[in-house]
Amino acid sequence: MTTEKWFGTITGETNLFSWITLENLASWTLGTWRGQPPPALPVKSFSTDSRTIKSGEVFIALKGPNFDGHAYVAQVAKQGALAAIVQEACDVDIPQLVVPNTQGALVALGENIREAFKGPVLAITGSAGKSSTKEMVADLVGDKAVRSPKSFNNILGVPRTIFLVQDGTQALVLEVGMNAPGEIAEICQHFKPTMGLITNIGEAHMGKLGGQEGIFRAKKELFEWLSRTAAPAVAVNLDDPFVVRAYEECFKGPHAAVTYSAKGASADVRVLSAGMDPSTGGLTVELDIRGNRGTVRLGLFGLHQAQNIAASSAAALLLGLKPLDILARLPQLKSTAQRGEFIPLPEDRTLIDESYNSNPSALEASLLSMAQLDPQRRRVLVLGEMRELGDYSAAQHARIGHSLVKLYLQKKFPFLLIGVGSGFLPFLSAVEKELPGAPCLAVPDAEVAVERLRSLLLPGDIVLVKGSRGIQLERVVEFLKT
Repeated sequence: MTTEKWFGTITGETNLFSWITLENLASWTLGTWRGQPPPALPVKSFSTDSRTIKSGEVFIALKGPNFDGHAYVAQVAKQGALAAIVQEACDVDIPQLVVPNTQGALVALGENIREAFKGPVLAITGSAGKSSTKEMVADLVGDKAVRSPKSFNNILGVPRTIFLVQDGTQALVLEVGMNAPGEIAEICQHFKPTMGLITNIGEAHMGKLGGQEGIFRAKKELFEWLSRTAAPAVAVNLDDPFVVRAYEECFKGPHAAVTYSAKGASADVRVLSAGMDPSTGGLTVELDIRGNRGTVRLGLFGLHQAQNIAASSAAALLLGLKPLDILARLPQLKSTAQRGEFIPLPEDRTLIDESYNSNPSALEASLLSMAQLDPQRRRVLVLGEMRELGDYSAAQHARIGHSLVKLYLQKKFPFLLIGVGSGFLPFLSAVEKELPGAPCLAVPDAEVAVERLRSLLLPGDIVLVKGSRGIQLERVVEFLKT
């Protein structure tokens, strides 16, 4: 591969492969057109969202316990939808393809478009950092790479990513998540990645999966799938013993591998040093990529981003980029929304927005980075409970509370801790036990957190907001930004 093939811009309106028409859909989904089959008109894309449907798109009326897309078929017809895929025909003047199950049809459409795509398909999973790494990889390889929008990482989200493929697409970068054993294997079976990267194997979902060993087995499914393909290619995090174990257990025969490390291991991609500007939070990383050294400065918050930079650089090598091109493009990388955004606020305050999600390793990494900032400025830590930890929840919350105390004793920064949700109480108890009189508040939800912040914020504060999705700490972020 040459580097040049990856760069450039896909021009014109974003459409699917130009050869896809309504004629393809019945055979792909095992559906039957209501009445006469419509003309073989080109399909621009597929959508499950009636609010954003555009002319020339096909609407898929998903149906679940709490929603039914069939109620919106008339609406999408008025908005110019080309056709609708339904389980029951509606009394609406629009071509309707009746299928046994619309969720199954969504998956089948993704399968067939994926089958037609002949470029590399990189699947990224991991307990933390997979979304940020996915964004970095796609930014490095250029505009002809299609990436998962947001976190479209489950069996119904991955086909939505594949629906973005068009004639000029040269690489697919998929985020792959899981909540239970077998989910990654199922996604692989349907959408057939050719390359894989496991960012790390940590504690996320340990309550559902029976501890870190269960998480290991679930994440390992990606490497197991790839090991059975004709020409497997993987990026391997040498700093994570579980990832190394998964790699060694799965890959015995011929395969391509690119290794990376942010902790000093000998690898294709090595982070030689990483540091943060205490005033701006900006990250400086010195890298060695296959003997090519460079120092890059990025507008990214968090020392842990060095690991994501190494991972994305390794994946970019897998995809055929040259080391010097990677080093040249790294300074252009930006934070992903709600995942480490460093946002100036009025009255010399700073917001660190990590409100998208949380787990023990990710929270610990964020606290470590937060501690590197100006020690004179007060930290306001609005931290939500970490969910899906099951029987491990109390111990994990207490462990990270102890980590915060250690950082405080090292750096002596002033702080105010607001713990959101009942599951966060063991964290607060650990801090109060080791630091009697520490300013710690327990609140039940994000709304109460906002009310407390109204009277407690001071000029110059650094506010870190991080919690599990269900805590909805984006509401705190919205308050701070208004």
